[in-house]
Amino acid sequence: MSACADTPEYAQAQASAMQRELVAVPTQRFLEHYLPFVPTEASMEDCLQRLISEGLVVEKCHDGLSQYSWTSYPDRPSKVASDAVTAYQPLEDIYRVLSTLTINRRQAACAYIQQPVDAQVSETPGSPQNVDTFFVPLQSGSTTEPIRPANVIVNASYQLQNNADSVNHVRSILCADIHTTKYLQSRLKVLTSVMRCMNEDLRRTHMYSMTIEDDQFIVWYWSRSHSARSHPINFVKDLKMVLRIILSLLFASEQELGLDPTVRHRFDAKRKRDCFVYKVGQRYFMTLECLSAHRPLAVAGRATRVFRAVEVESFDALTEKGPVKVLREAWLESTADTEKGIQTKLFARFDALAEELRLTGSLCPQLQAIADSEKETKESDPDATDSDLKETLVNAITTKKYKDYFLTIECDSEGGLCKSVADGVERTPFCEERAPEVPARVLYAGFSRSYHSPHLPVHEVTSLAMVLNAMIDCLAAIQLMYCIGWIHRDVSCGNLLWYGAEKRGILSDLEYAKEFNPQRSRHPDPKIGTAYFIAVEIATQSHIYIPASDIRMRPKAQEEYHQVIHHFQHDLESFFWLLLWTLLARTPGTPSSQQFELALFKRNDLNARRNVIVNPGYLDDQLCKDLLLTPYLEQLVYFCHVLRSGSVARGYKIELLASYADPLSLGSRILDACRKLAMDDDIALNVLHKDQPREEALPKDAASQPATQARRVVKKRGRDDDSYDPDNESGCSATTVKSRRQNVGVASPRRM
Repeated sequence: MSACADTPEYAQAQASAMQRELVAVPTQRFLEHYLPFVPTEASMEDCLQRLISEGLVVEKCHDGLSQYSWTSYPDRPSKVASDAVTAYQPLEDIYRVLSTLTINRRQAACAYIQQPVDAQVSETPGSPQNVDTFFVPLQSGSTTEPIRPANVIVNASYQLQNNADSVNHVRSILCADIHTTKYLQSRLKVLTSVMRCMNEDLRRTHMYSMTIEDDQFIVWYWSRSHSARSHPINFVKDLKMVLRIILSLLFASEQELGLDPTVRHRFDAKRKRDCFVYKVGQRYFMTLECLSAHRPLAVAGRATRVFRAVEVESFDALTEKGPVKVLREAWLESTADTEKGIQTKLFARFDALAEELRLTGSLCPQLQAIADSEKETKESDPDATDSDLKETLVNAITTKKYKDYFLTIECDSEGGLCKSVADGVERTPFCEERAPEVPARVLYAGFSRSYHSPHLPVHEVTSLAMVLNAMIDCLAAIQLMYCIGWIHRDVSCGNLLWYGAEKRGILSDLEYAKEFNPQRSRHPDPKIGTAYFIAVEIATQSHIYIPASDIRMRPKAQEEYHQVIHHFQHDLESFFWLLLWTLLARTPGTPSSQQFELALFKRNDLNARRNVIVNPGYLDDQLCKDLLLTPYLEQLVYFCHVLRSGSVARGYKIELLASYADPLSLGSRILDACRKLAMDDDIALNVLHKDQPREEALPKDAASQPATQARRVVKKRGRDDDSYDPDNESGCSATTVKSRRQNVGVASPRRM
């Protein structure tokens, strides 16, 4: 994560992002729906009597009913002491007694640590330790030693009324009510701590937090599905409800508190480093290195990670069993098909097309359109190089070599579900009406036949020629999908892989691939994937094509509105943006080209991006002074022309499959021309931070801005819907349920 992730401005941006996923829940409903369990009345009575005997709780009788109060808190904590450390010190004695009880036939599973010294040492350099209290597993070792995020099960923050007044000028964006605007400081503490734990500890499915804001007690639930908080509880007057919540967390199992039993933290003695071991089906994979990690501003979302990994015997027997693999995980909808399931459908379609070619001897419409396009290109330009694209695609389909172009899936498994959004919730001001079916966490491990040559995402490949080779092969995968009527919808630098052992590219991440159906949805198709590489029409929700009209002809009263729907050319356009980003962001450049890169990518200036595609000469004018890019400028300008002309020629008739053949065919020629330039004079590329291309941006008022991602607030839909946005997977829905799924894949060697 970039340095800005450790600044107050970044924390404020995280809080702002939480508006999209946070709900407020009535306290009793929160207890029943979100917490691990509800203590029985018998357990509560035993608890109260023990606290009374220890002098920590006072029982009074009023109108024949028992009333309980804290001995140390006859009034709100700010009336008891002037500083939070002193005011909340009595909680240590309360937790000490609670830990000795038996609740619902359970023993305490956690130790309580208050006001720790140097208590949180994050694996992320520069991360601050700022939380007042932790629950840690009893078996985690000495509580006097520094505590890592991996050992923090529940966190808490305390703040007094007088402390809150000092930050009252800061407007809280986690809640709408005026009272809570005073307590932004304590809430940011738990939020930033939760984000670190969720991002760094791969076992996490969800977390809990507690805040005591003078006399207001709130419990929080955080997950990749959504986040929720209870209504404020009076810490002084509603003692029994506070105790119920504390007991539910203190006596919960590690799995109930959010540690996935299929992922475990281990020490790799061979490499002398910490690692994680995943159970995928009946097999085990140990992580070696993180290749890519998405660091979101909000807790909910895909949280995609990609690792190099190796198969091992078990969680505790780390004997390596084979070559280096690629392990990938992400959160998807619980009802969604796994990538293996999607890939199985794709491969079945390829096999059906191969059988059709064998029986009929005639090309399908898409292959025929590509053949016609290649022929017309040669006739219009006799100097054009010969192309065998049609033959390459036919050969791949008929010989099953299509598998060479995809990171194929070997096995998969599925984990547990996140909680759905409770009924009767109150939504924060910008929270949507309903959230989608929540994503499931999916793991993929693809492996190569060469132990020493695992796959690299193209943003880690340092040779421009190799990057272009990978792009050409991955575009062939997109062209193969075009032949069977499927679109990818998530082309990015992390999903295009370079297989060094066989010097070829492999396309990964089919989670959002689907069959193209222009009549399927009336809803707009929002951005999917990384903002750097998204097609302009998807990002702006407006067509490049605008039909000519007679100025004197009045428009029809019921003029048809044409929604933007993701189609084949949008996948191709992502290759253009990836090429341009590679040349601008990964080479030294000039001051002018650096400013251009800043506008297009880091600031995600949609006007500038649209100008690149729509306005002839704009790109040339921006880059003409960069001598390093001069050899490639002609091809970049031509690429823009192809995209623009394809959109204009097609118009609104996106259902015409043959209309995509020219752009797809010419796209291969353009990338090949760039590859030849790079082979003659290769360019060494910079390797950016693994998270950088995927990192979300701070708001415009933040001090520094990493890349923004175009977002729209829309009613949530399923991921197969044209309007589904996996990078905006948050919100409030009674059907919001995420599960953890696991897939293992293999990148097949080329078949001769």
